[in-house]
Amino acid sequence: MKIIRTIASLASSLALMVGFTISSAAPASAVTLPDCPSGRVCIWDGANFTGSELTMTSPGTGQCKTIPYAWAKNMASSFFNNTGHTVWWYDPDSCGGAPIMETPNGAVGNVGSAANNKINSFYVCATCQ
Repeated sequence: MKIIRTIASLASSLALMVGFTISSAAPASAVTLPDCPSGRVCIWDGANFTGSELTMTSPGTGQCKTIPYAWAKNMASSFFNNTGHTVWWYDPDSCGGAPIMETPNGAVGNVGSAANNKINSFYVCATCQ
């Protein structure tokens, strides 16, 4: 009888330890927002702000800026608009075509398959909606 109580006690203790271990597991870590200076646009060639980074000054509202060829165009996978204005992202160098719209001071960790490695220019809006 003593052996049965000992086994039951061990099984109960083991169940408590497993339950405690599962319930005390740390939650999955969230993506940390990148450091992008005020008034700048920061672009990464990897999702979730990883890989090579390009930081560019804003060209001013109502202006288009082309991503430099030296950075390897069509490489953007994530970006942070910290200009304080809406920025529209474009595939063509001249800010033409259908834009990907980004809100002021917004970060996009993954631009998605429709825009991944296709961003070549951006337009800084003063009153865009």
